[in-house]
Amino acid sequence: MKIEKDEIIKTKSPKAESSKVTKIVITLIVLTLLIVIGIVILISVLGKEKLVVTVDGKKVSFNEDTFLFTENNGDVYLSIKDIAPLVGYEAHNGEYKVNSEDISKMYIEAKDGTETTSFFQNSTLISKIAPDAIGDYENIQINQPVTSVNGKLYISSEGFMQGFNSIISYNKDESTINIQTLPYLVDYYKANVANFGYDKISEDFNNQKALIYGMLVASKEATGKFGVVSTKNGEEIISPKYNKIEFLEGAREFIITNSSEKVGIAYASGATKINVLYDEVKVLDSRLKYYLVKSNEKYGVLSSNEELVINIEYNQIGVDLEEFQTDKIKSQYILYDKVIPVCLNKKWGLFDINGNKLVEPEYDTFGCINTDITDQIVNNVMTIGEEEVIVVSKGERYGGLSTRGDLIIPLMCEYIYSITSGGETTYYMVFNGTVYNAIDYLKIAKERLGYNKEENNTETNINNNVNANENTSTNTNTTTETNQTNENTNTENNTNGENSEENTNQNQETPEVKAFNAQFSAYQGERSRGSVRSLLSTVDESNKKNEHKVVVEINENTYTDNVANLREDIKNETYTVTMERNTETGYVEKIIIK
Repeated sequence: MKIEKDEIIKTKSPKAESSKVTKIVITLIVLTLLIVIGIVILISVLGKEKLVVTVDGKKVSFNEDTFLFTENNGDVYLSIKDIAPLVGYEAHNGEYKVNSEDISKMYIEAKDGTETTSFFQNSTLISKIAPDAIGDYENIQINQPVTSVNGKLYISSEGFMQGFNSIISYNKDESTINIQTLPYLVDYYKANVANFGYDKISEDFNNQKALIYGMLVASKEATGKFGVVSTKNGEEIISPKYNKIEFLEGAREFIITNSSEKVGIAYASGATKINVLYDEVKVLDSRLKYYLVKSNEKYGVLSSNEELVINIEYNQIGVDLEEFQTDKIKSQYILYDKVIPVCLNKKWGLFDINGNKLVEPEYDTFGCINTDITDQIVNNVMTIGEEEVIVVSKGERYGGLSTRGDLIIPLMCEYIYSITSGGETTYYMVFNGTVYNAIDYLKIAKERLGYNKEENNTETNINNNVNANENTSTNTNTTTETNQTNENTNTENNTNGENSEENTNQNQETPEVKAFNAQFSAYQGERSRGSVRSLLSTVDESNKKNEHKVVVEINENTYTDNVANLREDIKNETYTVTMERNTETGYVEKIIIK
């Protein structure tokens, strides 16, 4: 204890030193105050420039490059990958249901399992689908394309609103971004629905998405009827007199069902677009503004002004994709954005998207289900990759229809299937037990039929149908026909010695002649032993089924019947195959193998 006292005494400073220390302390305090004041002022200044982001009323932290701002219009772009977890989504590189890490594509999945949305670099189209849906994508057009910056995909605030089902507002002066997610909006309007004269908001997820667009779908408890009101001013859009209302996000319209269970379409303004006359109505394609309608157990297609595109007389429109999920078909109603499949009396045919009948309902099925192949894992096939070919069947034989309506693969295949390995899908077809690469065959067949030369001028799809100014002119078609005729003339003169008049006739082949010739023409030129053997089998099958007989000449000997028996005589590694056609009918009548 004494030591402690002595130590305390020893540490006491004289008065002179005490005064000096006091001055130093005061100086330090003043400096500290000045520094603190400076920091406060600096924080205040910086605070006005630092971005503050709130989601559902709560401040959130974010990566530095989550948001980008445009100078010209003050819009904000959001990194799809970075914003997703902040608003209840998980983001993935690549395309939905495709094993890929393609950074030019991205899809998001709602954590509550309600919806998946796909984005594509440089595209103004986003695609939405429910997790349990198959090939029933809802395509939504946005104003600004998805863009890539430093390897990340960004979307405009408008695209974010529609893709992420959220409302976003950006205050440039205050440097704030406020986001309200759909679940947050649903909870708010559930609590405040009485303020709009209703008792209960719709529990349907699609109807709840109308809140993003300033519309509330709700019902009256006394009648059970549904109506629509504006969330902005409370004005009535659709009066509460319908048994059911369904919001169509892509078209910004409503399917309305009356007390007689008849269905129609109403605009977002409330005006009737398609009269309430049908048993069912659904959007076939929002870009084309086509609607699938059902009346008296028959289906048809209407345009937005209620004109018939396809008569209401078919048993089914659109294919069932349950067995063809590996095909990655975007729409069961419009294949390759070009053709509409229809079924009448259990037979299938095709219309183009302008309502022109391409193929009469004559095929037993669209697609090949490969249940008989058990020695390897194969995929069922409805469409052959990007080749714009649809697999069809009659009896037990399969072939392929092009989107132009040509039977480009003859109905002689036992199977058509695909195999996926390492993320790559390869398509095959089987002729008489021999397996061939379907893509290789189609490339040759298309070249022989002039497809590649005409594609740019004659292609009809959704994009140029929506933009009427891009329709192909008659002059363009005429030029293409002339060029193709000239090419055919030169080629045939060199190989077969046929004259140009004959080839001009061939260029005017009917679809039946084209289909007949296509099964042989793909084998022209230098061909392997296996290809020539397959050709002989094809000729044999054709001669048994068709009145137009084909003669095969091998080493100056000619054969018509049972030419498949000559397969074993084909022993060389390669052969040259040429063909002669009937100058009047255009049908192939002779195949020369050397």
